[in-house]
Amino acid sequence: MRVILWFLSCFAVMLLPFSAFAAGSVSDYPLSDLVREVKVALLKVAEASEAQQLPKLEKAELEINTSMKVEADGKVSLWVVELGASGNNEYASTINLTLIPPSPGTNSSIATVHLADILSEAILSGAHAIQAAGEGKPPLIASEFVASVHFAVERGADGRLEVKFPPFEASAGGAVASSQVQKITVTFKR
Repeated sequence: MRVILWFLSCFAVMLLPFSAFAAGSVSDYPLSDLVREVKVALLKVAEASEAQQLPKLEKAELEINTSMKVEADGKVSLWVVELGASGNNEYASTINLTLIPPSPGTNSSIATVHLADILSEAILSGAHAIQAAGEGKPPLIASEFVASVHFAVERGADGRLEVKFPPFEASAGGAVASSQVQKITVTFKR
């Protein structure tokens, strides 16, 4: 994880001349927090898939739009672009991560987090679709199922982060920019 974050930070430094984000105009949701929550969601999916005899989740590809914040000491941090976040997100950087889910039963030191629950349910719906296709006569055998789930992160009035799925509604009647929408693509195989 540290290697990935180090690599992303180095990549971000190369993009600094193109950054249109001023300190204070980015969201308050670090990329590392989203990756941690996705890890918890993938572990939940792996365990539920095994328990319910669903197809195995092979991988998840996470495409996240981020903004950069440069501290006075030159440290660069990446922040997930949220719905309704201030600042010019037109030039958000896109980070792509290919993740291999942890094996079912893997010990985790991470407590359940609020975004992981709804994200894991959205991912599991794909595994249930494959299973349903194989029922009845004649069964439809799906050897692979690839699904892209678009989602956005929005801070509620109470300050907690929430996952939103399309159709998106922007607060105060504003439009939702594509840079505010994230994507996870999951691949299930029999």
